[in-house]
Amino acid sequence: MLCPICDQKTMNCDCTPKERGQHSEIERLTLTYEEREAVEAAYSRLTADTKYGAVAATLRNLLERLK
Repeated sequence: MLCPICDQKTMNCDCTPKERGQHSEIERLTLTYEEREAVEAAYSRLTADTKYGAVAATLRNLLERLK
């Protein structure tokens, strides 16, 4: 099994379990290309309707933070 951070075999890896856990958490929170596209499409649709302005702003902020 390879380390997800340094791509070395576990026995040769210098990464700590804490670092591996942090890396896994970052990957879990990262949007896939398809997810980002879906959020951007939803944002585009919601900006056309003024009653959903707050929801659209929330989606835009989410996309900005996850860049």
